[in-house]
Amino acid sequence: MTDSQLQDRVQEILTEAGASSGSLVAGDGGDEAAETELFETATEANDLLESADPDELLTAVGLDTLEDGTEPGSIPEAIARGKQEHVADLQRLLRLANLADRADEDCLEVPVSDLRETISERTASAAGDEEQGVGGDRSDELAADESDDAEETAADLEDRLRSSMKTSFEQFGDEIRQLKARLETASAGTPSREGANAETADDEGLAETGRGGDRNRGTASGSPTSHSTLAPPPSERADMQGTGRYSTMPDKHE
Repeated sequence: MTDSQLQDRVQEILTEAGASSGSLVAGDGGDEAAETELFETATEANDLLESADPDELLTAVGLDTLEDGTEPGSIPEAIARGKQEHVADLQRLLRLANLADRADEDCLEVPVSDLRETISERTASAAGDEEQGVGGDRSDELAADESDDAEETAADLEDRLRSSMKTSFEQFGDEIRQLKARLETASAGTPSREGANAETADDEGLAETGRGGDRNRGTASGSPTSHSTLAPPPSERADMQGTGRYSTMPDKHE
């Protein structure tokens, strides 16, 4: 959402709240419908405050620049030294969000004084500007009230920002824990690399043992039988160990 879109959205919320609250306070017959519309608008204001960046929100209500043209250094400074009509817009936005927080889920009844306070800030601010020139005492009282309102508004806004950041961090922490649990579950169902290597080594050892058994089969000691290809000596030959025969024929030379 751009700065201009955020600014338009803030004004839409304040305008819608003004219309529904005005009807409810006046009691013109549409109390239930006006009450429902008001709390729907209050919920939108609450969501906007929780999602918007603080600097962007100050810009949207016109508090990004002080009356002297300088930029505020902090939220309290922006509220304390900003234009009162812009501070009033921020205060109404915060009070709308507070109404959404205080609303009962089963009953949307809220004291009429709270509704009147929520919607009548702009009129009161304009009337106060006119009365400032009437007397010095009245001006001092208005200035003191404005200072108190500025401090209260700054504290309320800072509390909301801290609460929003805390919620975001808690949600982020939950997501991290869920992701860690999923990773642990996935790793538990997958065998580790060392275990897989050990199983592979065992399988290879069994296969090697089987091949050795085939080679050793049929021998007493398990070692392979060797056969010599050399002829045995004559003393060990069977055909060379027969009984000696002598000739009975006379020698020719005799």
